[in-house]
Amino acid sequence: MPTITAFGPGGNVKLTSFLGEVAKRLEDEARERTFAAANVVKQDWLKQLSGARTGRFYRIPGTHRARRSGAARRVRAQFKKGQSATSTGAASLLATAGRSGFYRASAPGEAPAVALGDLRRSVKAVSRRGADGNWEALVGSDMEKAPWLEFGTRNMAPRPSLRPALEHTRGAVHGILGRRII
Repeated sequence: MPTITAFGPGGNVKLTSFLGEVAKRLEDEARERTFAAANVVKQDWLKQLSGARTGRFYRIPGTHRARRSGAARRVRAQFKKGQSATSTGAASLLATAGRSGFYRASAPGEAPAVALGDLRRSVKAVSRRGADGNWEALVGSDMEKAPWLEFGTRNMAPRPSLRPALEHTRGAVHGILGRRII
């Protein structure tokens, strides 16, 4: 927006433009909003990757088969019966499962279960300048198995978590990116 800074002789007016400063502020705002939108999706994705699942029970990778305590035998017996997470005593069963080296995997269509937390730790959100000069946000994982889990493989049904997070945060992302600046 130009401003009048001085009147010269003969009625001349000196105008000063702040377009350079406005352009810088718009640039900063675009970068910040893009990063904020990416983080909204990232946080929802991390939320998708937490919580109880309803799939089969498996041994946590890296644990070994030491002696079987009575609690471990009970857990294993319940796993074989396919006890659901909603049945009575499921909370204590799940707590015992964690102590005995087991975890409950995700069922087809559910977000992946967390056995070691590698996928959760690999989730990143960044904003960067795109090839067209505009700011763009990237949310993803550099783990090789991330797309296998999201889209499935020939031998495994999909366990989507990023796509539901994108759908769940669509309104918030539009709100962040679509707010008026001026």
